[in-house]
Amino acid sequence: MDTQTGTAGISRRRLVKGAAWAVPAVAVVAASPAYADSVCPDVKVKSVTNSGNKQVTVVIEFPFATTRTFTLVVTNVTSTQTGNTGISAAVTTSKTITPPATGSFIFSRQANGTTTPPSQTVTVTYDLYIGTQASGVKCRSGGTFTFNFTGS
Repeated sequence: MDTQTGTAGISRRRLVKGAAWAVPAVAVVAASPAYADSVCPDVKVKSVTNSGNKQVTVVIEFPFATTRTFTLVVTNVTSTQTGNTGISAAVTTSKTITPPATGSFIFSRQANGTTTPPSQTVTVTYDLYIGTQASGVKCRSGGTFTFNFTGS
């Protein structure tokens, strides 16, 4: 009385109802990855300089501008050069940044007083918070960025 049944036994009305529910679900799934990336961005190294006084300055940036503030907290530093000549610690361990502004982090180097430390690759592990570390939400745990230091 109210529907016509096809060869598979599904009415047109049931087919239209199912399609109406499927379209919003597909739209939501397609939008999620872009939103997730914009909420917790990747960190990019903009520059690395020998800032003297046994320190290296690394400037980081985010890939977009926003009014949202992020706090990056360094949790670990490792270097391919070990011992007294490797970059071993972050002097600046936390920085709050609102993109497109950049943030500078300072790392210790050449603990043995070597004038020119050897070339090395340094990996920095960090946690990223939306807002501040104290009151914000951690959106990335164990993120990394890498920089090369040539000793000059």
